[in-house]
Amino acid sequence: MNTDRLLRACTAAEVQLSTQADLLVLCKFGKTEVEGGGFRSLIAKALELSVPVLVGVPLINLTPFREFSADLAREIDLSQVVSDPFTAAERLLSYWSPLSETRTEVA
Repeated sequence: MNTDRLLRACTAAEVQLSTQADLLVLCKFGKTEVEGGGFRSLIAKALELSVPVLVGVPLINLTPFREFSADLAREIDLSQVVSDPFTAAERLLSYWSPLSETRTEVA
């Protein structure tokens, strides 16, 4: 991985991120984030702006992610929804609605 490019991408995304964003989607909380870099600052800025963040977390990084996110994260077990990609997408999107303050629990 080219960490310089990752840092530039994070910086560019942070500059453009605003309260107008409906949702920030990141591929994963990976090794760089575990080590304290990567998208951590972007995630923090999104949360400061009250922009929800959807991020994949590999099992190997789950403990460090839980430490980073404290009590702010809600985990969604995708093993229950991945059999049908459209159903998975609908269930994930139903978790958060930009039209209301209430969030639907994904069971």
